[in-house]
Amino acid sequence: MSTQENKNTYTTIEQEFKAKLTGDNLKHALDFASHWGTDDITAESGDFCGVVKYKGEDVCYIKVGGFDDPNLDHWVIWSIHDADIAETPNFAVDERIKEGFWANVNLCGHFLSGGEHCGCGQQPGRRKVIFGKAFDNVCNSDMVFTNPDSDALECAKMMVDLRKRNIEAHPCL
Repeated sequence: MSTQENKNTYTTIEQEFKAKLTGDNLKHALDFASHWGTDDITAESGDFCGVVKYKGEDVCYIKVGGFDDPNLDHWVIWSIHDADIAETPNFAVDERIKEGFWANVNLCGHFLSGGEHCGCGQQPGRRKVIFGKAFDNVCNSDMVFTNPDSDALECAKMMVDLRKRNIEAHPCL
């Protein structure tokens, strides 16, 4: 199939979700989409990827379908580059949520087979403290949620809320 034939023909991320995902993946993806929609956050999609934006600023990235197979029942949410979501003042995060974030730290080469670097330009990653815990080899997008279950989805929603709060506090970020 040519690149042109493989381009996204859906007009919204929700349509992509419905066309590509099934079962819990679809349920969780639509739940995530409704979370930003109710907060006046809009998504832009193209080539099976989307950027969730708030007030013109990037909030997170979404990939629907597999990297090798765009029709795969698979979706991923990434934090924006250097979002510093863990540094948001006056935002209470309990230990269970911290553990959920820690389980989804995006290490360079995290989603590639054979431990290959992901091409982020940060190889082999950097040292980053996320909610008080230090991690080595963190990619330029601190967090990645791959086919998130209910608990991981709760963290991804909180990531959106934290980023939105940071945009409100620092409109030039």
